[in-house]
Amino acid sequence: MIEDDVQEKYWVYLDENEAYTDDKKISYLKNLISLNNTFYDAYISLKDIYFELRMNKEAYIIILEGYNCLMKHEFNYKLPSTLDYYELNNRHIFRLLYNYADTLWFFENKVEALKIFKKLLRMHPDDNIGARYAVCGILEGYEYTNQLWNEQDQNIEKWFKENMKKHLKTKGFGWMKSYCTNKVR
Repeated sequence: MIEDDVQEKYWVYLDENEAYTDDKKISYLKNLISLNNTFYDAYISLKDIYFELRMNKEAYIIILEGYNCLMKHEFNYKLPSTLDYYELNNRHIFRLLYNYADTLWFFENKVEALKIFKKLLRMHPDDNIGARYAVCGILEGYEYTNQLWNEQDQNIEKWFKENMKKHLKTKGFGWMKSYCTNKVR
C-alpha cells in the first residue's frame, strides 16, 4: 500500500537526513507529499526546513497546503468537535493543526491561531500536544512557540497556571479555568 511505503520512506528520511543537503531534504519531502498528500508529517518537516533556511514564505505556503489538504480529505472542510488523540492515526492530524496554528502565530495572525489552538483543546481536552501553553503564550504577548518554550521550558506548567489566571475573565477564555486547577474534563 502506498501509504505504508510513504511512511516507511519518511522513517528512512528521519534516520538519514543529517547527511542530506538542504536541497535533497526539500526534494525528498516534496516527493513524499507527491506520493501521498495526506501524509501530514512531511509537510511539517518541510515547513521546519524552510524556517531553518529563513524561507518563511515557503514555510507558510507548505503548511497552508497541508492544512488545506487535511481539511478537505479528513474533515470535509469542518473540524470535528472531538478527535481521539490516543488513536495513533490521528496524531499527525493534531501535529499538523498545531504547526499550522503556530505558523499563523509566527506571521502575527494571532486571532486565527487562537481559534485553532482553542479548537485543539476542545477536540481533545487532555491536551497532550500543549495547545494550552500556546493560547497563554499568545495572550501573554510571546511572538511564537519557540520563544515561549525557550524561555519557559523547565517550568512551563507553573508559568501557564500563574499567567493564564490573568486571562480567565477575558471573553472566550473562562472555560480554561480547569487547566489552571488540574480538573480538566
